[in-house]
Parts: sequence; C-alpha cells; structure tokens
Amino acid sequence: MSSETSTPYTPAPPLPLEQENLGLNKPAIKILENEEVNGLDFFDLTEEKLERHGMKMGPATRLVKFAKECREKKLRSFFSYKTKKELGEVLRKYGIDSNEITKIPPFEPEPVEIDDEDEELEQCITEIK
Repeated sequence: MSSETSTPYTPAPPLPLEQENLGLNKPAIKILENEEVNGLDFFDLTEEKLERHGMKMGPATRLVKFAKECREKKLRSFFSYKTKKELGEVLRKYGIDSNEITKIPPFEPEPVEIDDEDEELEQCITEIK
C-alpha cells in the first residue's frame, strides 16, 4: 500500500493493494473505501474489524498479514548498519560487491534547461530574494 499521499483526511487509494497480488476483489476494496481506511489506519487493521464490516475471511486474512509485514519492515540507511558483514550483505543486494560505503556511486542529477524568460520562474526568484 502506498503512503505517498495518504493523510488522516485522504483515503488510501485501492490500486496499490491490487498490485501487491493480495487477490482483493472489488467488494473488499469497496469496504476499505467506504470505511475511509487511510495509511495510518491500515497498520491497525484486524480480521475482526474487517469481517465486522462485511469483508470475507480470505481477503481479511491476507490484508492483515500484508499490513503486519509492512509494519515490520524497517527502512535503514547504509550508514546505520553496525557491522561490516551486515553492510556488505545489503550492498551486495544492490549490486555493490564491497564492504565500503565509499564504493556507493554518488547521485548525479541530470541537467535541465530553464527558460530565463519564464515569468513564473522570475516571480519565484523575486519571492526568494
């Protein structure tokens, strides 16, 4: 489930759930939409709550299991690994066969052409000054 745009006031979009191969059908997704389940609510789902609102046991079980897996996943920066072995395993996962963070290629942004005559750009620069 994507949390890019989910806020306490914005229901989470159903499309990413379908893409996760959870096998959710339209009625199951409709229940999430009707109950306005957002990104934060998603992690507190229980099978009982979902079934109480009419979701069948199969989709409820899969959805709760998926929410638990998402909750347990931790995103860590390369700098937070405590041992060289831990770091080496993660770097190899990303195609870097070394234990040194200095071997991580730097991010190189692509240059973008900017029209100097753009009125909106001029207004932004004026406001920044």
